[in-house]
Amino acid sequence: MNTQLDNSNISKHLGKITGYKSTYDPSLLVREPRANNRKHLNISDDAPPFAGYDIWNAYEVSCLTDHGMPIAAIAKIVYPANNKYIVESKSIKLYMNSFNMEVFSGNIVHVLNELQAKIATDLSNLLETDVRVDSIPEGPLILAPNHASYLDPPAVGCSVRRVTYYLARHTLFAPPVGSWLLPSIGSIPVNQESPGPSSLKNIFEVLKNKGTLVLFPEGGRTLDGNLSKAEPGIGLIAARANVPVVPVHIIGSREAMPRNGSWHPFRPIRVIYGSPMRFSGDPKNREDFQKFADEVMSAIAKLH
Repeated sequence: MNTQLDNSNISKHLGKITGYKSTYDPSLLVREPRANNRKHLNISDDAPPFAGYDIWNAYEVSCLTDHGMPIAAIAKIVYPANNKYIVESKSIKLYMNSFNMEVFSGNIVHVLNELQAKIATDLSNLLETDVRVDSIPEGPLILAPNHASYLDPPAVGCSVRRVTYYLARHTLFAPPVGSWLLPSIGSIPVNQESPGPSSLKNIFEVLKNKGTLVLFPEGGRTLDGNLSKAEPGIGLIAARANVPVVPVHIIGSREAMPRNGSWHPFRPIRVIYGSPMRFSGDPKNREDFQKFADEVMSAIAKLH
């Protein structure tokens, strides 16, 4: 597709009354050359004076399972800002809506993985670059990030459009600050050495009410910057609550605020969300809890 054709396609949907398609249709997508706006600023596509990513958030993408059950998710679309094209905004809205009645086979995890792969393929082909798509299902959910810094909880929470709850070491809830600040931002106190029934009750109450829980599989911040071995607790909670777990890789938070160090502003932090996972072992077997926790850490390591 050349620039002339791209320019003619930009008006395909703009300024027109457009109905929503009832079937999946990737031909709805339209790309626009970045050069159309950059040339006025004397910015070359070949050597732009910046680096970064375009990030699009689709706050409700829906489709159907082969049993007719609707599945809804939040999608985060990321692609390099130095490629030659950008997707036209109205076209991507129409494209996303074309999935509403599309049927995918399998359970919710398989459906979301297939939907995610299809969107990534279509946009990568359109924009001629690698497009990453993160999908987060609606409803009760565990976000499972690696832990390297005190900045990790807000980094994960501000990247999703939902209220998030966190586990925090019970000693941090001391007055005068921790006793009011941490509960106000959704923190749940837990004794890591001896978790009590009240902590577990609060955790399951969040998930029962379709909330989002941020749970660090490693249990604490890394000492050396490398991923640590997971504790079995995330496997136990995922098994008992029967909710999906989304692995999350946080990159750069340790450089922005290292352990026992001060805050270094303007250091970039990337948050990458993986595909949802579900516990499939024996819900009473500690070895299966540990196996699942290890699988979550392995999934985190693969996100980059």
